[in-house]
Amino acid sequence: MEVRDVRVKFTSSQEQSGHRDTQSKIVNGKLYERRGAVCLQFRDDMDTEEIVCVVEVTDAQVVIRRSGAVSSEMTFILGKSEEFRHKNAFGCVYFSMQTKELETSVTPESLKLRIVYDLSSNSTVISTNTIMISAS
Repeated sequence: MEVRDVRVKFTSSQEQSGHRDTQSKIVNGKLYERRGAVCLQFRDDMDTEEIVCVVEVTDAQVVIRRSGAVSSEMTFILGKSEEFRHKNAFGCVYFSMQTKELETSVTPESLKLRIVYDLSSNSTVISTNTIMISAS
């Protein structure tokens, strides 16, 4: 797969205590293959800091890496709990997440993802989160 310029639509929502917060962005990105994974790279410009996101999709998992002022790496495997750290200027915070739904669709021209997971801290579910990414 050659490197392709794509338009990326990224939507994330978080439901906590009956309240849902949803954010959507449309940005430009690059779709390519690297070491057996289909990868999507895009910049997520925050108010004051530019964040680079890299999404890697294989048959078994999806890994989302964000780097910038706030960095994180999350690995999604259907039905599995994973621990990850959220690094910020004040240090690292550790969380665990249980991937409840993981849908992927990958072609040479496009990538579509839908991930639903529970976020926990100290064995207590904090929120249910949904990430949807489409790139074409």
